[in-house]
Amino acid sequence: SAVQVKNVVYRNILGTSASDMAITFDCSKNYPCQDIVLDKVNIKGGQATCSNANVTDKGAVLPQC
Repeated sequence: SAVQVKNVVYRNILGTSASDMAITFDCSKNYPCQDIVLDKVNIKGGQATCSNANVTDKGAVLPQC
């Protein structure tokens, strides 16, 4: 079984990543993440990966998928 994640907003997040991967969306092919919004997200020191995820950036977003 799987759970589908949708309609989630991450807003005004600032910080420094403790690992190489600052943002990870690793969603299911059968149940992809939908309508994920990153709004003014700034995480220093890492990268982003977004698998099977519909991600929208609003404002300044770092790192980007």
